[in-house]
Amino acid sequence: MIYRAMILATGILLAHSNINSEPADPVKYYPLALVPYPGPGKIGEPQDGIITSLDNIKINSDQTAELQNEEVVCISPLDPDIAVAVWRDFRFGYRRVGVGRTTDGGRTWTDALITPYPPYDWQSDPVLWVDREGTFYVSTLDLYSGDGPSGIAIYKSTDNGATWTDPTWAVQEQYDYFEDKQWFGMDQTGGPGDGNIYCVWDRFAADYSATGIVCVNSTDGGVTFSEPVNVSAYGPSYVQWPTVTCDPQSNVYVAWYDHRSLARISMAISDDFGQSFSTPFTATFLESAFHELNGDILCFPYPAMACDVNPQSDNLGRLYIIYPDGGFDWDIWCVYSDDGGESWSDRVRVNDDPFENGCDQFHPWLAIDEAGVIHVCFLDRRDDPANMLYNLYYTRSTDGGETWEENHRISTVSSDPNHAALAGLLGEYIGISAWQGEVQMVWTDIRNLNQDAYSARIRAAFLAGDANNTEELLSSDVDYLVGYFEGVNQVPDPPIWRADANGDCLIDAADVTYLVAYFRGIGLAPVDGDCN
Repeated sequence: MIYRAMILATGILLAHSNINSEPADPVKYYPLALVPYPGPGKIGEPQDGIITSLDNIKINSDQTAELQNEEVVCISPLDPDIAVAVWRDFRFGYRRVGVGRTTDGGRTWTDALITPYPPYDWQSDPVLWVDREGTFYVSTLDLYSGDGPSGIAIYKSTDNGATWTDPTWAVQEQYDYFEDKQWFGMDQTGGPGDGNIYCVWDRFAADYSATGIVCVNSTDGGVTFSEPVNVSAYGPSYVQWPTVTCDPQSNVYVAWYDHRSLARISMAISDDFGQSFSTPFTATFLESAFHELNGDILCFPYPAMACDVNPQSDNLGRLYIIYPDGGFDWDIWCVYSDDGGESWSDRVRVNDDPFENGCDQFHPWLAIDEAGVIHVCFLDRRDDPANMLYNLYYTRSTDGGETWEENHRISTVSSDPNHAALAGLLGEYIGISAWQGEVQMVWTDIRNLNQDAYSARIRAAFLAGDANNTEELLSSDVDYLVGYFEGVNQVPDPPIWRADANGDCLIDAADVTYLVAYFRGIGLAPVDGDCN
């Protein structure tokens, strides 16, 4: 009771105060509202050496030891407290797709399974996107458990992931081909193709003797799709992992991993809404091909690709590719193009651990927010000299990918793939979404000695002094801080900046006194101390 007694002793009682009617400074966009690891304000005893201030929350509710991996997440553009995530789910012992939804900014999740549509009984390779009206779309690769057809389904939700429509089909009941590793993009540029949906995938011959990248498009919101058109040459040269995006003029870009003698990321462009594509060309050469990293983790140097289509961005139209690659060990790299893919920047290293330290980074993904900030998360082994345990790390660029901020560890417990059945099925990707100061990440986590889908959220906008996270300065902020010091309330989220009312980068009794003085009208408004 020492802090409450201190307030009483000074005679500063909010119940008898004249609350300052002057508004505090408006909510500020802080460079990164996350305690630098390990940083001051770290709360909690270390687990496996390191713990951050972020909550890591399991999304899938099952208690089995089966796999959950290959996660994607989208924040609703209408309400950043709402997000939907999907993942590949083996809780019944075979491939299904799980879907989770949160309505409280990622603090809690509910989950279910997408229902497969006959004749298919297996699902895999989930993809998720959301349009500007807040409609969510899920795509699944649908398979028959025996020798049978494959197809690519699309489900739609207009109630934030609570319910889903019956599927429509980008392609279905293919016996002559095996369809694999689809990805989707939606034109939300305001350009002439606005609203079009594009699906790209890798088409294998039934006997795997040939492969090629193909594309279909939909102009009616995913109800119907065009016939597939070739994006790459179809033949014995191995290609895999296509991704797709659109620029402000509605040009369609498809990039993929190209496994030739000089491995590379190749690209083709369509200027007629996906009806035809240019001759493929090289976006960037690679040092390595796909292979299994330590722990039998299958990894591809795939292109995570996006175009900045936000009108208020300084880099409107810039095309980004984030990819993993390396010779001695794997790093995360960024290249970008300002001329529609004709030329590309030199590659920039995204991870900031020592170069060629023998620790791998892999499975990156990116998101571009409404201000043009590029957010990237990836799996990272820098904390383990043996290059086995991994954690989720995050960074961002505010200058169009030219430089990257200090990397921040997000996962609070390291994952050991030796504890995961079928580590080669760790999955091939993870997810991130960013909007209105909120950054939601999802990844495959093995802290429970099996693969689960986990989530964490960064909030980059905050109000100094708002200890209880109501986005207002109220007398209840004082009560929350006092309760925190007494061990009743949890640490303010994010710590330091939100609760540091006097800007000295500490959370202590002085912040309580500062807030009380402000509310009494005898002190200044809380200030942001730019704590790094």
